[in-house]
Amino acid sequence: MSEAITTREQFNADVLSWGAAGLGEMRAKAPRISGQLQRTLGVRMHKRDGMANSVGFQIVRYTVYREKGASRGHGGAKGSRWWSDMATRTVRSGPLKGAVLQGGWRKTRPSSLGRLAAERPYLNPIIDARMPALLDVMDTHFGGAAVDILQNVRIK
Repeated sequence: MSEAITTREQFNADVLSWGAAGLGEMRAKAPRISGQLQRTLGVRMHKRDGMANSVGFQIVRYTVYREKGASRGHGGAKGSRWWSDMATRTVRSGPLKGAVLQGGWRKTRPSSLGRLAAERPYLNPIIDARMPALLDVMDTHFGGAAVDILQNVRIK
């Protein structure tokens, strides 16, 4: 184990480099759903006292749905509600009765509840495979103390 002490800037650069390499793998292995998925993948580094303390990957919401097996017609056990600007609704009473307004609440169709497809994970396996490289970065900058802490970290 290396006991080298380095600057915060060097550590931050190494952590960001680790994240960028993981992002490159995600882009290479991401299903070709749309160009939006490729464009919106991103990496973020959060700092505390000027030093990186977490790295996050930005993804669009439907990527997580796809990874967990949800898709059109394959909802989860309880479904969900969301606001859609594309939905239209007709006013049923009041001075605007009969008017068609844009936007409205949508919900999961009852016929798709409980019909999740098989999971298709591709993001978490990439992050799991890259964790040893992050441990090496931590070991290089902080020695064995950081490695002992990271052994107990779980990926959410």
